[in-house]
Amino acid sequence: MWPGWANLARKASVRGPIRRWLLAPLAAPIVLAIIANAQEYRQTAAWLSLLLALWVLPCLRHAVRETEPNLRLTVAGLVSGIVLVDLLAVAGHSAPVTLLFLTLFAAAVVGQRYLPAT
Repeated sequence: MWPGWANLARKASVRGPIRRWLLAPLAAPIVLAIIANAQEYRQTAAWLSLLLALWVLPCLRHAVRETEPNLRLTVAGLVSGIVLVDLLAVAGHSAPVTLLFLTLFAAAVVGQRYLPAT
């Protein structure tokens, strides 16, 4: 399970501000990808980490709002982002695999319009 996601999922129905330090474990996949990938895979891992960060950071804006945080929207976005974490774990092994993961990510985002994330 993606670290930090479970903390937010448990608090999704709770009203009020969250402890922001609970969001720090969400960076673990990016840090691990940069450390674990050597030479030829490092650049791919960096690009995929950027893609993941560009998805996660806007999702988190719903959680860190000073007035009325909306954790349900954050959790919904992070659930879709799990596919990007999985893509980062395989570090873009090949173009067809990357395309498959991106298709699954798009399906997860679209699917949440019809099926609730939590």
